[in-house]
Amino acid sequence: MKGVWVAFALMLAGCQSPSYSVNAAWTPGRLISEAGVRDERAAFRAVFCTKAKLSAHDCDRYLWRFGDEAPFTYPQSSTHSLRVFLVGGLFSGCLGEASRPWVDSAAALASRGIAVTQVPVQGRSGAALNASIINRTVSQYRKQPDERWIMIAHSKGGVDGLTALWTYPELSREIDAMVTVASPLMGSELADLGAPLYASLFKDGFVERCAPGDGMAMRDLQPAIRRQALESHHLPAGVAYYAVGTLPDDNSLAYGLKPAAAMMAPHPNDGQVRLDHTWLKGFRLLGLMNVDHWEVALTSEGELGVFAQRAREQAFPQGALLEAVVDYVGAELE
Repeated sequence: MKGVWVAFALMLAGCQSPSYSVNAAWTPGRLISEAGVRDERAAFRAVFCTKAKLSAHDCDRYLWRFGDEAPFTYPQSSTHSLRVFLVGGLFSGCLGEASRPWVDSAAALASRGIAVTQVPVQGRSGAALNASIINRTVSQYRKQPDERWIMIAHSKGGVDGLTALWTYPELSREIDAMVTVASPLMGSELADLGAPLYASLFKDGFVERCAPGDGMAMRDLQPAIRRQALESHHLPAGVAYYAVGTLPDDNSLAYGLKPAAAMMAPHPNDGQVRLDHTWLKGFRLLGLMNVDHWEVALTSEGELGVFAQRAREQAFPQGALLEAVVDYVGAELE
Protein backbone atom coordinates (compact mmCIF):
# COMPACT_ATOMS: atom_id res chain seq x y z
CA MET A 1 0.00 0.00 0.00
CA LYS A 2 2.76 2.42 0.92
CA GLY A 3 4.46 1.79 -2.41
CA VAL A 4 1.31 2.72 -4.32
CA TRP A 5 1.05 6.10 -2.60
CA VAL A 6 4.73 6.85 -3.11
CA ALA A 7 4.61 5.90 -6.77
CA PHE A 8 1.52 8.01 -7.43
CA ALA A 9 2.97 11.10 -5.78
CA LEU A 10 6.30 10.72 -7.56
CA MET A 11 4.54 10.42 -10.91
CA LEU A 12 2.72 13.68 -10.21
CA ALA A 13 6.09 15.29 -9.56
CA GLY A 14 7.81 13.87 -12.61
CA CYS A 15 8.58 17.22 -14.24
CA GLN A 16 10.40 18.81 -11.33
CA SER A 17 11.02 22.57 -11.37
CA PRO A 18 13.52 24.61 -9.36
CA SER A 19 13.06 24.34 -5.61
CA TYR A 20 10.47 26.47 -3.86
CA SER A 21 10.83 28.29 -0.55
CA VAL A 22 9.09 31.00 1.46
CA ASN A 23 10.33 33.35 4.16
CA ALA A 24 8.97 36.10 6.38
CA ALA A 25 10.29 38.83 4.07
CA TRP A 26 7.53 37.99 1.60
CA THR A 27 4.10 39.50 2.29
CA PRO A 28 0.76 38.04 1.15
CA GLY A 29 -1.35 41.17 1.66
CA ARG A 30 -1.88 41.80 -2.03
CA LEU A 31 -3.09 38.26 -2.66
CA ILE A 32 -5.54 38.61 0.21
CA SER A 33 -6.93 42.06 -0.62
CA GLU A 34 -7.25 41.47 -4.36
CA ALA A 35 -9.27 38.32 -3.67
CA GLY A 36 -11.79 40.24 -1.55
CA VAL A 37 -10.82 38.30 1.59
CA ARG A 38 -11.11 39.79 5.08
CA ASP A 39 -7.80 39.64 6.94
CA GLU A 40 -8.19 38.38 10.53
CA ARG A 41 -4.67 37.00 10.97
CA ALA A 42 -3.68 39.24 13.87
CA ALA A 43 -6.70 38.38 15.99
CA PHE A 44 -6.47 34.65 15.29
CA ARG A 45 -2.80 34.65 16.25
CA ALA A 46 -3.63 35.48 19.87
CA VAL A 47 -6.03 32.53 20.08
CA PHE A 48 -3.75 30.00 18.40
CA CYS A 49 -0.65 30.91 20.41
CA THR A 50 -2.63 30.66 23.64
CA LYS A 51 -3.99 27.24 22.72
CA ALA A 52 -0.52 26.05 21.70
CA LYS A 53 0.88 27.38 25.02
CA LEU A 54 3.73 29.06 23.20
CA SER A 55 5.43 32.40 23.56
CA ALA A 56 5.04 34.83 20.68
CA HIS A 57 8.55 33.96 19.48
CA ASP A 58 8.01 30.19 19.62
CA CYS A 59 4.55 30.50 18.10
CA ASP A 60 6.06 32.13 15.03
CA ARG A 61 7.56 28.74 14.13
CA TYR A 62 4.09 27.48 13.27
CA LEU A 63 2.12 30.58 12.33
CA TRP A 64 3.67 33.03 9.92
CA ARG A 65 4.01 36.61 11.17
CA PHE A 66 4.25 38.80 8.09
CA GLY A 67 4.67 42.55 8.24
CA ASP A 68 1.38 43.36 6.53
CA GLU A 69 -1.17 41.93 8.97
CA ALA A 70 -4.17 44.21 9.36
CA PRO A 71 -5.16 45.04 12.97
CA PHE A 72 -8.27 43.26 14.16
CA THR A 73 -10.14 42.97 17.44
CA TYR A 74 -10.27 39.53 19.03
CA PRO A 75 -13.86 38.31 19.60
CA GLN A 76 -15.11 37.40 23.06
CA SER A 77 -15.73 33.81 24.12
CA SER A 78 -18.78 31.99 22.83
CA THR A 79 -21.73 31.44 25.15
CA HIS A 80 -23.44 28.99 22.77
CA SER A 81 -23.15 25.23 22.56
CA LEU A 82 -21.13 24.12 19.58
CA ARG A 83 -21.26 21.13 17.26
CA VAL A 84 -18.38 20.54 14.86
CA PHE A 85 -18.46 18.47 11.67
CA LEU A 86 -15.05 17.42 10.34
CA VAL A 87 -14.76 16.67 6.62
CA GLY A 88 -11.74 14.93 5.11
CA GLY A 89 -10.25 15.30 1.68
CA LEU A 90 -8.84 13.24 -1.16
CA PHE A 91 -8.16 9.64 -0.05
CA SER A 92 -9.72 10.37 3.34
CA GLY A 93 -9.97 7.08 5.20
CA CYS A 94 -7.79 5.25 2.68
CA LEU A 95 -5.03 4.86 5.25
CA GLY A 96 -7.42 4.04 8.04
CA GLU A 97 -8.64 6.52 10.63
CA ALA A 98 -5.23 8.22 10.64
CA SER A 99 -6.03 9.64 7.20
CA ARG A 100 -9.18 11.34 8.47
CA PRO A 101 -8.65 14.92 9.67
CA TRP A 102 -7.76 15.75 13.27
CA VAL A 103 -8.57 12.27 14.57
CA ASP A 104 -6.21 12.62 17.53
CA SER A 105 -7.25 16.22 18.22
CA ALA A 106 -11.02 15.91 18.34
CA ALA A 107 -10.95 14.28 21.79
CA ALA A 108 -9.86 17.55 23.39
CA LEU A 109 -12.93 19.27 22.00
CA ALA A 110 -15.17 16.46 23.19
CA SER A 111 -13.69 16.72 26.69
CA ARG A 112 -14.88 20.33 26.75
CA GLY A 113 -18.43 19.33 25.90
CA ILE A 114 -18.18 20.25 22.22
CA ALA A 115 -19.85 17.64 20.03
CA VAL A 116 -17.61 16.43 17.18
CA THR A 117 -18.69 14.32 14.21
CA GLN A 118 -16.38 12.86 11.59
CA VAL A 119 -18.30 12.93 8.32
CA PRO A 120 -17.64 9.61 6.51
CA VAL A 121 -16.93 11.04 3.07
CA GLN A 122 -15.53 8.68 0.47
CA GLY A 123 -11.89 9.50 -0.24
CA ARG A 124 -12.07 8.52 -3.90
CA SER A 125 -15.50 9.93 -4.77
CA GLY A 126 -16.42 13.24 -6.32
CA ALA A 127 -17.95 16.35 -4.81
CA ALA A 128 -21.57 15.54 -5.63
CA LEU A 129 -21.58 12.14 -3.96
CA ASN A 130 -19.70 13.39 -0.91
CA ALA A 131 -22.02 16.39 -0.68
CA SER A 132 -24.92 13.97 -0.31
CA ILE A 133 -23.03 12.16 2.47
CA ILE A 134 -22.37 15.45 4.26
CA ASN A 135 -26.03 16.43 4.02
CA ARG A 136 -27.21 13.02 5.19
CA THR A 137 -24.79 13.03 8.14
CA VAL A 138 -25.70 16.52 9.32
CA SER A 139 -29.44 15.87 8.94
CA GLN A 140 -29.20 13.08 11.51
CA TYR A 141 -28.88 15.71 14.26
CA ARG A 142 -31.50 18.08 15.60
CA LYS A 143 -30.17 21.57 16.14
CA GLN A 144 -31.02 23.19 19.46
CA PRO A 145 -31.89 26.90 19.68
CA ASP A 146 -28.69 27.74 21.57
CA GLU A 147 -26.41 25.70 19.31
CA ARG A 148 -24.04 26.88 16.60
CA TRP A 149 -22.84 24.38 13.98
CA ILE A 150 -19.41 24.64 12.37
CA MET A 151 -18.14 22.57 9.45
CA ILE A 152 -14.34 22.32 9.25
CA ALA A 153 -12.99 20.79 6.07
CA HIS A 154 -9.48 19.75 5.09
CA SER A 155 -8.24 19.76 1.49
CA LYS A 156 -10.84 18.45 -0.99
CA GLY A 157 -13.29 18.34 1.91
CA GLY A 158 -13.69 22.08 1.35
CA VAL A 159 -14.79 21.45 -2.23
CA ASP A 160 -17.23 18.78 -1.06
CA GLY A 161 -18.51 21.01 1.73
CA LEU A 162 -19.19 23.98 -0.55
CA THR A 163 -20.93 21.67 -3.00
CA ALA A 164 -23.13 20.41 -0.17
CA LEU A 165 -24.06 23.93 0.93
CA TRP A 166 -25.17 25.10 -2.50
CA THR A 167 -26.83 21.78 -3.41
CA TYR A 168 -28.91 21.38 -0.25
CA PRO A 169 -30.53 24.67 0.87
CA GLU A 170 -31.72 23.09 4.10
CA LEU A 171 -28.10 22.32 4.99
CA SER A 172 -26.99 25.92 4.49
CA ARG A 173 -29.72 26.98 6.90
CA GLU A 174 -28.31 24.70 9.60
CA ILE A 175 -24.55 25.30 9.19
CA ASP A 176 -23.54 28.61 10.76
CA ALA A 177 -19.91 28.65 9.63
CA MET A 178 -17.65 26.77 7.27
CA VAL A 179 -13.87 26.70 7.72
CA THR A 180 -11.68 25.39 4.92
CA VAL A 181 -8.12 24.31 5.72
CA ALA A 182 -5.69 24.00 2.80
CA SER A 183 -8.64 23.48 0.47
CA PRO A 184 -8.20 23.72 -3.33
CA LEU A 185 -11.37 25.75 -3.79
CA MET A 186 -10.15 26.82 -7.24
CA GLY A 187 -8.66 23.43 -7.97
CA SER A 188 -5.07 22.27 -8.18
CA GLU A 189 -2.92 22.14 -11.28
CA LEU A 190 -1.59 18.83 -10.00
CA ALA A 191 -5.03 17.34 -10.66
CA ASP A 192 -4.69 18.07 -14.38
CA LEU A 193 -1.57 15.93 -14.44
CA GLY A 194 -2.83 13.39 -11.94
CA ALA A 195 -6.31 12.71 -13.37
CA PRO A 196 -5.22 10.58 -16.38
CA LEU A 197 -2.57 8.80 -14.34
CA TYR A 198 -5.06 8.01 -11.61
CA ALA A 199 -7.69 6.81 -14.08
CA SER A 200 -5.32 4.49 -15.90
CA LEU A 201 -3.26 3.12 -13.00
CA PHE A 202 -4.94 3.58 -9.64
CA LYS A 203 -8.70 4.04 -10.07
CA ASP A 204 -9.49 0.41 -9.26
CA GLY A 205 -6.44 -0.32 -7.12
CA PHE A 206 -5.96 -1.01 -3.39
CA VAL A 207 -9.69 -1.61 -2.90
CA GLU A 208 -8.93 -3.63 0.22
CA ARG A 209 -8.04 -0.36 1.95
CA CYS A 210 -10.23 2.14 0.17
CA ALA A 211 -13.48 1.73 -1.78
CA PRO A 212 -13.15 2.97 -5.37
CA GLY A 213 -16.20 5.22 -4.99
CA ASP A 214 -17.51 6.93 -8.11
CA GLY A 215 -14.03 7.69 -9.45
CA MET A 216 -14.70 11.43 -9.75
CA ALA A 217 -12.43 12.69 -6.98
CA MET A 218 -9.47 13.74 -9.10
CA ARG A 219 -11.66 15.20 -11.85
CA ASP A 220 -13.44 17.47 -9.38
CA LEU A 221 -10.11 19.02 -8.38
CA GLN A 222 -9.17 20.09 -11.90
CA PRO A 223 -9.11 23.92 -12.20
CA ALA A 224 -11.44 24.02 -15.21
CA ILE A 225 -14.05 21.94 -13.39
CA ARG A 226 -13.75 24.05 -10.27
CA ARG A 227 -13.99 27.27 -12.27
CA GLN A 228 -17.17 26.06 -13.94
CA ALA A 229 -18.69 25.11 -10.59
CA LEU A 230 -17.85 28.44 -8.99
CA GLU A 231 -19.24 30.39 -11.95
CA SER A 232 -22.49 28.41 -11.75
CA HIS A 233 -23.09 28.86 -8.01
CA HIS A 234 -22.78 31.44 -5.28
CA LEU A 235 -21.93 31.11 -1.62
CA PRO A 236 -25.20 30.58 0.27
CA ALA A 237 -26.10 33.51 2.50
CA GLY A 238 -26.33 33.04 6.23
CA VAL A 239 -23.10 31.03 6.48
CA ALA A 240 -19.85 32.63 7.67
CA TYR A 241 -16.87 31.46 5.58
CA TYR A 242 -13.31 31.17 6.87
CA ALA A 243 -10.03 29.91 5.45
CA VAL A 244 -6.80 28.67 6.99
CA GLY A 245 -3.88 28.71 4.59
CA THR A 246 -0.83 26.45 4.70
CA LEU A 247 2.55 27.76 3.64
CA PRO A 248 5.49 25.60 4.76
CA ASP A 249 9.10 26.64 4.72
CA ASP A 250 11.59 24.09 3.45
CA ASN A 251 12.10 22.50 6.89
CA SER A 252 8.35 22.04 7.37
CA LEU A 253 7.66 20.49 3.98
CA ALA A 254 7.46 16.68 3.80
CA TYR A 255 10.14 15.15 1.60
CA GLY A 256 7.46 13.53 -0.53
CA LEU A 257 5.82 16.89 -1.23
CA LYS A 258 8.95 18.77 -2.26
CA PRO A 259 8.85 17.85 -5.97
CA ALA A 260 5.21 18.90 -6.29
CA ALA A 261 5.90 22.14 -4.40
CA ALA A 262 8.71 22.87 -6.84
CA MET A 263 6.39 22.24 -9.77
CA MET A 264 4.02 24.95 -8.55
CA ALA A 265 6.80 27.48 -7.91
CA PRO A 266 7.05 30.41 -7.91
CA HIS A 267 3.46 30.44 -6.63
CA PRO A 268 3.35 30.07 -2.82
CA ASN A 269 1.96 26.60 -2.07
CA ASP A 270 1.88 23.76 0.47
CA GLY A 271 3.03 20.94 -1.79
CA GLN A 272 -0.45 20.25 -3.13
CA VAL A 273 -2.35 23.53 -3.50
CA ARG A 274 -1.48 27.12 -4.41
CA LEU A 275 -2.11 29.46 -1.50
CA ASP A 276 -4.21 31.88 -3.56
CA HIS A 277 -6.52 29.02 -4.56
CA THR A 278 -7.52 28.27 -0.95
CA TRP A 279 -9.95 31.14 -0.43
CA LEU A 280 -12.79 32.91 -2.24
CA LYS A 281 -14.26 36.38 -2.22
CA GLY A 282 -16.20 36.89 0.99
CA PHE A 283 -14.03 34.55 3.06
CA ARG A 284 -12.20 35.58 6.22
CA LEU A 285 -8.57 34.52 6.50
CA LEU A 286 -7.65 33.23 9.94
CA GLY A 287 -3.98 32.45 9.51
CA LEU A 288 -1.14 31.23 7.33
CA MET A 289 0.33 28.19 9.04
CA ASN A 290 3.94 27.09 8.57
CA VAL A 291 2.97 23.50 7.85
CA ASP A 292 2.47 21.37 4.75
CA HIS A 293 -0.73 20.02 3.22
CA TRP A 294 -0.62 16.76 5.14
CA GLU A 295 0.60 17.66 8.60
CA VAL A 296 -1.94 20.42 9.15
CA ALA A 297 -4.64 17.77 9.71
CA LEU A 298 -3.40 14.19 9.25
CA THR A 299 -1.38 11.70 11.28
CA SER A 300 -0.61 9.21 8.51
CA GLU A 301 3.20 9.37 8.72
CA GLY A 302 3.29 5.81 10.06
CA GLU A 303 1.90 4.58 6.76
CA LEU A 304 4.08 6.72 4.50
CA GLY A 305 7.41 6.46 6.34
CA VAL A 306 10.26 8.67 5.15
CA PHE A 307 8.01 10.02 2.41
CA ALA A 308 6.13 12.03 5.09
CA GLN A 309 9.13 13.00 7.21
CA ARG A 310 10.42 16.55 7.48
CA ALA A 311 13.64 18.29 8.46
CA ARG A 312 11.79 20.03 11.31
CA GLU A 313 11.80 17.76 14.35
CA GLN A 314 8.92 19.34 16.27
CA ALA A 315 5.45 18.11 15.34
CA PHE A 316 2.93 20.71 14.25
CA PRO A 317 0.35 21.35 17.02
CA GLN A 318 -2.73 20.11 15.19
CA GLY A 319 -4.83 20.07 18.34
CA ALA A 320 -4.07 23.70 19.11
CA LEU A 321 -5.06 24.69 15.59
CA LEU A 322 -8.36 22.82 15.74
CA GLU A 323 -9.27 24.23 19.16
CA ALA A 324 -8.26 27.75 18.12
CA VAL A 325 -10.42 27.58 15.00
CA VAL A 326 -13.43 26.34 16.96
CA ASP A 327 -13.01 28.90 19.74
CA TYR A 328 -12.40 31.82 17.41
CA VAL A 329 -15.20 31.06 14.97
CA GLY A 330 -17.58 30.08 17.76
CA ALA A 331 -17.03 33.47 19.41
CA GLU A 332 -17.72 35.32 16.17
CA LEU A 333 -21.02 33.48 15.79
CA GLU A 334 -22.47 35.21 18.85
